[in-house]
Amino acid sequence: MMYLMNSLLFCIGALIVSIVLVRYKKLALFICCLIPLSYMISDPTYTWLGESKRWAISLPVVYFSIVMYMVGKTKKLDNLWYGGLLSLTIFVNVLLLNPAEFSQGGIFNRVNAIILLGLAFLVPHNWQYNQQSQTIGFQNTAWVALYTSALALFFLHNPIASEIMPVAVSSLLIPLIPCIWYKSTEPWFAYRAYSLNCLIVARAFVPELVLTEPVKIIIPTGIVLPWTVFNLLLLGVALGTINNSFYKAKNHRNSL
Repeated sequence: MMYLMNSLLFCIGALIVSIVLVRYKKLALFICCLIPLSYMISDPTYTWLGESKRWAISLPVVYFSIVMYMVGKTKKLDNLWYGGLLSLTIFVNVLLLNPAEFSQGGIFNRVNAIILLGLAFLVPHNWQYNQQSQTIGFQNTAWVALYTSALALFFLHNPIASEIMPVAVSSLLIPLIPCIWYKSTEPWFAYRAYSLNCLIVARAFVPELVLTEPVKIIIPTGIVLPWTVFNLLLLGVALGTINNSFYKAKNHRNSL
C-alpha cells in the first residue's frame, strides 16, 4: 500500500512540475541545466541500465529545454534538425532497454525485446509546435500507445527494473493526461521528458519516494500472452503510420 501511495504522490508532483516547466520555459531551461550538475553531489547506487538511462535522459532534456525555449519565442519549429535530434534521443533511450529485456531469456521477454526494437526504429519524425499546449511534439497515437504498453510490460515483467517498478509504470500515465486533455499526442514528449527528469532526480535525492524492495513480479502467462499479442498488433499499426510520419517531415522540410 505504501508503494502505491508513494507512486501516486510522485505522479501528482511530477505532473505539477511538468505543467510548470512547460509553461515557464526559461525556468525549465535553468532547472534542466542544473540536473546533470547535481549528479556530482549525489552518490546513488545504480545498475548499468539506471546509470546509462539517467544520462541518456537528463542530457537530451537539457537540449529539449533549449529547443522549447527557442521555439517558445518564435512560436514555430523552423529547424528540422531540432526534431531530428529529438527523434534520435528517443531512439537511443528505447534501444537501451532492448538488451536488458532480451538477456532475460524468456520467450515473452525476447518477443517484447523485438517489439522494443521496432518501437525504436519507428520513432515519429513529424515534429511541430502546438500553440494550444505550447509544446513541440508529434501526432502519432499508435506509436505513443505502443510505447506505453511495451514499456509497462517491460517494467512489470523484468526483474532488472523491480526496485523502481511501481513508480516507473505509473509514471507512464503522466504524459497521457495532457494528450487526453488536448486531444492530441503532441504534448506527450514534453511531459514524458520532464516527468522522467523528475524520476531520476527523485531516484538520486529522495530514493525512499520511488524505490521499493526488489521483488520479482510474476505475471501469469494468461495475462502476458494476450498483452504481447496486443503489442504486436500495435506494432503493426505503428508500422503503417511510418510513411505518413516521413511524408509530413518531408513536407515540413520543403516548406522551410
